[in-house]
Parts: sequence; structure tokens; C-alpha cells
Amino acid sequence: MLRGIVLAAGDSVRMRAPKAVLPAADGRPFVARIAHTLREAGVADLAVVTGRDHEAVVAALRQAALPSLPIVVRNPDPSRGQLSSLWLGMDAVLDPGAEGLLVTLVDVPMVAVSTVTAVIEAWRRTRAPIVRPAIGD
Repeated sequence: MLRGIVLAAGDSVRMRAPKAVLPAADGRPFVARIAHTLREAGVADLAVVTGRDHEAVVAALRQAALPSLPIVVRNPDPSRGQLSSLWLGMDAVLDPGAEGLLVTLVDVPMVAVSTVTAVIEAWRRTRAPIVRPAIGD
């Protein structure tokens, strides 16, 4: 079983608004679009790690009408960096049945289901420790 984590705990200082709740090109909040994409690609067990804007992210996920809400974990001190959020997400979704972990940042809302599926298929085929999408060589 593959587990997923969306890192959404950043302060979005340059955006002046929580990045996770900004509308993507299709109008859905970034976090909802990514959660939907990962679910559509087959990632059933999913955690979203939030930070200061926890309540806004939870509200955006609730309004998104997903078939089921991801686990939402709040990083109490995201200033410690992305690794601290990754650890919290791993604690939320990893168990003895987990074979792999798909991690993405909340700021890539327009990632296509086909891209996520290709990454998952490459991982399943190769069992490489790290698989990432790339364009060209």
C-alpha cells in the first residue's frame, strides 16, 4: 500500500494568504485539488500537514466534497522546516502495511493525475527508493 503526504504548513509569506486555500485554475483550493488528484491516482491513505493556517485548510478540505477527508495533522512549529512536517505526516500514515510514501508540496495544484500515476507506476516497476517526475533527459 502506498501512502501520501501533502506538505501545507508553510506561512505563505510571499503570497500574503495561505497558499493551501488559494484557488487553482479550476477554482478549487490548492489543497483540495491536490488531495483529489492523489486520490484519483490511487493514493487512498493521505495526510495533509498544516501549520498556522490549520483551520482554513481544514475548512477548504471540508468544502471540497471529497469522498473522504484526508487525515489532517497540525505542525505546531513549522519554522523547524519541511522535515518536521514530513515526520508528522509519516507518523500519521505509515504503518507496517505501508510499502511506499508519495510526498508533494501544496504549491503544485495543477499536477495531473497522469503524472502522479506515472510516478506510482515507475515506483511499482522499479521499487527504486526515490522516484520523481522529470521532463526530458
